[in-house]
Amino acid sequence: MGSVAPNELQVMLQQLGQLLRVARSCQPNFAHLSLGAKMPRLRNRLIRINQENGSLADELNMYTRQYGRREEETNQAELYPTSNQMDWNEELEVCERGTVSLMDAFESVMQHRCLMAFPELYKNLHQHREQASDNLNWLRTMRTA
Repeated sequence: MGSVAPNELQVMLQQLGQLLRVARSCQPNFAHLSLGAKMPRLRNRLIRINQENGSLADELNMYTRQYGRREEETNQAELYPTSNQMDWNEELEVCERGTVSLMDAFESVMQHRCLMAFPELYKNLHQHREQASDNLNWLRTMRTA
């Protein structure tokens, strides 16, 4: 870990925790949306996005616990909950807003210089951010189609 100041690390861990919470809060929405998808390719894509968010949250949970934070235990409510009264486009919009929040949380974390002290975490976050960006573009395309 070398020259990472403790306060820098704590701020980064707080923001990793926020990223974790956003990733977890998106999961129920994508799961709900995938249940209503009629086409197998569409359903599979939504399931994959949901699994990617779960994988990201699991990785972040491991890192935050390793360095003493227990963000997962707060169990916050969904940021943008879906409901049975919403139509397909409204649910898609909710998932898009959640993915935008995910991208914002990624940007907050990726700006930390001390992230470079964790090359594996940096590499994984970069890959997850790219996936989230692709997912956001796909969601926007779906909404305009």
